[in-house]
Amino acid sequence: QAYEWCRKSAEAGDEIGMRLLGECYEEGKGVEKDDAQAYEWYRKSAEAGDAYGMGLLGWCYWKGTGVEKDESQAYEWCRKSAEAGDAYGMALFGGCYEYGKGVEKDESQAYEWYRKSAEAGDSYGMALLGVCYMYGKGVEKDEAQAYEWCRKSAEAGDEIGMALLGQCYANGTGVEEDEAQAFEWCQKSAEAGDAYGMALLGLCYEHGKGVEKDDAQAYEWYRKSAEAGDAAGMALLGLCYEHGTGVGKDEKQAFVWYRKSAEAGDAYGMALLGSCYAEGKGVEQDEAQVYEWWRKSAEAGYARGMVLLGLCYEYGTGVEKDEAQAQYWKQRAIEAGWEEEA
Repeated sequence: QAYEWCRKSAEAGDEIGMRLLGECYEEGKGVEKDDAQAYEWYRKSAEAGDAYGMGLLGWCYWKGTGVEKDESQAYEWCRKSAEAGDAYGMALFGGCYEYGKGVEKDESQAYEWYRKSAEAGDSYGMALLGVCYMYGKGVEKDEAQAYEWCRKSAEAGDEIGMALLGQCYANGTGVEEDEAQAFEWCQKSAEAGDAYGMALLGLCYEHGKGVEKDDAQAYEWYRKSAEAGDAAGMALLGLCYEHGTGVGKDEKQAFVWYRKSAEAGDAYGMALLGSCYAEGKGVEQDEAQVYEWWRKSAEAGYARGMVLLGLCYEYGTGVEKDEAQAQYWKQRAIEAGWEEEA
């Protein structure tokens, strides 16, 4: 019925109806899922002046939903949406700056647009603003502010915000550590379909945080997370295969998932993939690949990746020995929070 109403409204030229019809096609609501049709109706909605539709059209270009990926078009439509005052569009436009989609990377611009989005009431923007404060992206690190914005996002029903709030409780970020609350929010996020929330819920089961330790459940949630496209979930699933956590040991499968995680941009996955090449786990040993992936991990900001890259320079693994570079990366690791093992 909703589909029929949207179709009639869209065909009568209503831009909101056009956008809602696009959503029906994207989500398969009352009609067969059809990304090309979703894109078409978002485009019509955006061109008819719907600010929210402009953001959704930008997202289609960003993700390649029903159309070829096109970062400059993604940037353009997200910009139009944001400048037309749409709070969700502001969040997407901030994302263009954070990830350098169609524009030079600029974390301070990303922060500014996430802040505008959050203050305009968008729950997704609130979650992204929380992340800026959590990691000091484009703004001074502030754990109390991180917790506040993640809480607001979660309470407004955003599944990413729920996952981040669970993370705050798990790590004591801006709030007293509380394992029961961590589990509860991670579970809400996972059950609402967020892939990162699924990975965090897996961690709760693996380490017995706020719930009975259960390796089989940990494996299941990591698998769901990985299959839903979360890069961290892919790395954690790889670890299950490497160590036989909730599933039979399988080094080849571990390698497969580490590679997927690394290629999806996860710095932890990159470090694990480099270790596979170093030890010949699930793949032939290859020092050039060891250096490549540990370098990428280090450059992505992962402290352990920096330590490993330093070792490459110290021992000449896949690269010329270079004592100065070895010391440089060791120092960078310490600055990034690495503590030397006794």
